[in-house]
Formats: sequence, C-alpha cells, structure tokens
Amino acid sequence: MELSFFDRLSSMIVVDLGTVNTLIAGVNKGIVLREPSRVVVNTETGEILALGSENAKNKSQTLNGVRTVFPMRDGVVVDITLMSHMVAGFVKKAFGNKFRPFGMTAVICVPGCVTSVEQQAIEEAFYRAGIKKVFVMSEAVAAAIGAGLPVYKEDGCMIVDIGGGTTDTAIMSKNGVEAMKSHKHGSVHMNEAIIRAVKMEYGIDIGDATAEELKCSIGLVGTSAPLAVRGRRINTGLPDTVEVDTGVVASTLQRETQNTVSLILDTLLESPPELVSKVIERGIMLSGGGALLKGIVDYISSAAGVDVLVAEDSLDCVLLGAMQMADELIYGPVLDEEDSGFSAITV
Repeated sequence: MELSFFDRLSSMIVVDLGTVNTLIAGVNKGIVLREPSRVVVNTETGEILALGSENAKNKSQTLNGVRTVFPMRDGVVVDITLMSHMVAGFVKKAFGNKFRPFGMTAVICVPGCVTSVEQQAIEEAFYRAGIKKVFVMSEAVAAAIGAGLPVYKEDGCMIVDIGGGTTDTAIMSKNGVEAMKSHKHGSVHMNEAIIRAVKMEYGIDIGDATAEELKCSIGLVGTSAPLAVRGRRINTGLPDTVEVDTGVVASTLQRETQNTVSLILDTLLESPPELVSKVIERGIMLSGGGALLKGIVDYISSAAGVDVLVAEDSLDCVLLGAMQMADELIYGPVLDEEDSGFSAITV
C-alpha cells in the first residue's frame, strides 16, 4: 500500500474510534486526544450541545429535551450524522482550524466482526467530517503491533483485544494472520450484565456508572465484605441502598468472560497445531480496557490452559499499532516488505 505524492503532503492522523472512548494521534505528535465517544444533543432542535467530556452548553437544557448519544455501538455506526459531527469536532479540538491545502488522511481501526456495509458507514462518517482519504486497519493486528508482539517476524503471536463493544482475537505468523475471530461483546456488555444481576438479585435499578464502578472494584475475584450500592427500587420507584454481595458481581463477570474464552478456543481450533504449540510457549497477550479487570488474567489462563500476559499501555495498544502503520505509509516500511502489516490495511 502506497500513498500518492499529494497524499504524502496531506496531514496524517490515526484514530481509534471505540464504543466508549475515542483516541486520536498525529504523526510525529503522539496521542493528542482522548475523549468519551459521546454526543449531547437537543432532541427538539437537533443542536449539538456537547462532545466527549464537555458539559452541555446550556445547563438549563440538561433537564428536558436533551439526549446523550454514543454514535458507535459494538463497532457499528448508530447515527452517521452525529458520528461525523463528533469526528469533526474531535479533529478540530485536537488540531485546531489550521488550513491544510492537501487535506487530511486518516488511518482508522475496525473490529473483525464489522461487515463491509458497516465498514463503509464508518468511512462515510469520516468523509462527511472532512477527511480526504481513509485507510482501514484491523483492530487485532493494530493491537498486536502496539503491544510489541513480533508479528510477521516470529510464529505463534496471539493477541486478545477486549474493547468496550467488541473483542478481537488473532494468531499471526511470519506469513501473516493465520486465524482471526471477533464478536460484539466487550466491557459495555459486562456492565449491562451487572445491571441485570443486581436488578434480579436485589430488586434495585442501578445506572451504568454504578455498574462500571462495581466492575472495576470487584472484578472476577470478589471480596469478603459486601458493598453498599444506591439505586432505585423497581417496585416503588424510590431511591434505596442495598448491600451487594461481591460474589454476585464476580460470578456475573466470570460468565461474561466465558464468551472471551470461547472466542480464544475457537481461534486456537482454526490454527495449525504447530502455531498452537508456539502460542502455548509464548502465551496470550491481552490488550484493551477489559484486560485490566481484576482476576481476568488468572481466569482466562485457567480456562484456556495457556499463560496470559497483559500488554503495557493496554488501553492504547490499538492506536499505538496504527501509528506504526501510519509511519510506514509515509516513510516506507519499517519492517521488511514481506513482513509488512499492510496486508491488514484496505482502502
């Protein structure tokens, strides 16, 4: 994959557009933006009140007629108009209004479970946001490169990227990607499972923020002492506080993590035996926010029968890998031609 002369003169950015967070980097600039993938919109006028971590412009409007939208869900564009506004707003926030006579080129990452139609919708959102050209890269490959795995140089490199809305696995060798799996299940779905479990067990409705707090503080291991959780009684609608057994949360997260274990085993089953033995020797590398959950390493290692490691800078692996590929697009292959990750990139 090569850039034209004018493409090389354009400004190159790298985007990890997630269900929960969006990260943007500039070539030779590093990570310049990290924001929630969130748009606050006035449902009556269609006016966008806030993007990312911003507060709504008109505080009086936050009570009525205002909706918070996450334009990406499980790797799929939910609202292409709001998505394009969000991308344009984030790019402006990161790089300002500087005039770019040759436009802007973006390297973006998508999960493997996204269909060609869904991928086209993501690209269209970027074009509507003013991006001149878009290169698409596999999230799993980007995560592997960003995690420092010697992809395309050694056999048996396995990555498991647990994001907000999707989980991607891949096994790579010197010849490229040997097996890849992806499904629409991630940290967001774990929060939803916790909300359901607390509702069923205690008759209390809790919000996503409370579920996130329970997930991060308890993980898959639980503790001896119960935690006080405030929510709304389902039968009365009144606020109430209950003591939640941490084992309820831990067992819920274990069941949810079994989806990831099944994905890992399916990926191993599709790989040649020689590569599987290399994976067993080297271990599995975890990346993404889900990799940081308490107890997830031991749980996956025990269930899959393979050592598991967590990547350094786990939250940024996808973006860091894509940044390396952007460097290759501009400056030429960092790897030897036959080892290049461009097989993972399509326009």
